[in-house]
Amino acid sequence: SRRRVQGQPAFAAARGGRVLLAWDENGTSLAPEGLLTLLCFIELKYGGGRVALPSAAPMSIELLAEGAQDRLLRLGRDGPEAEELYAALPWLWDATFAAGRICARLGTTGEPMSSLMARLPRFAVSRQEIPLSGSRGAVMRALAGEDNAPLAGDGLRLAAGDGWVYLSPLSRRAALRVVGEGPDAEIAAELCDFYAKRVADLDQKHASEK
Repeated sequence: SRRRVQGQPAFAAARGGRVLLAWDENGTSLAPEGLLTLLCFIELKYGGGRVALPSAAPMSIELLAEGAQDRLLRLGRDGPEAEELYAALPWLWDATFAAGRICARLGTTGEPMSSLMARLPRFAVSRQEIPLSGSRGAVMRALAGEDNAPLAGDGLRLAAGDGWVYLSPLSRRAALRVVGEGPDAEIAAELCDFYAKRVADLDQKHASEK
């Protein structure tokens, strides 16, 4: 939609058509992470019952899988099976297919978008990009060693209290993206701030040791 109409959900594409943006019937903006969670909810509950996701996708989606690990695969972790499943579910990586999938569900049930979103696990995300003077790999290895955490695809995921943190290198410049995820915006921001400072401190330490 080029404009939003009261009482109707609206959709738009971003990042070359790869990411879905949406507003519910009340005009409330819906985060892409929440929409991806919604699409996984639809697929797990009413579709084929399995999904595959990039390593950076929110951990909250795994709550939808109800503890059955074979229902939710991760790219970079679960090999060719995850890659094949991900390719077969275009609504997880194409905004047009994603909007169609959501509209099909809304049309089938007549349920408002806001009501459907309210059935999902509560979570929020916070992001920062931290420029580095030294090696991105060195910082990530140091963090992985501190938390005894394996790499997740091309990034690093750490469990932290009630939330998670995902760190990944930027491809075009020397920097790390830090994403905090928690049950609310305050926890997500606190996690993001803490690990952003930790990244900066480790980078400074490694630079001074050279």
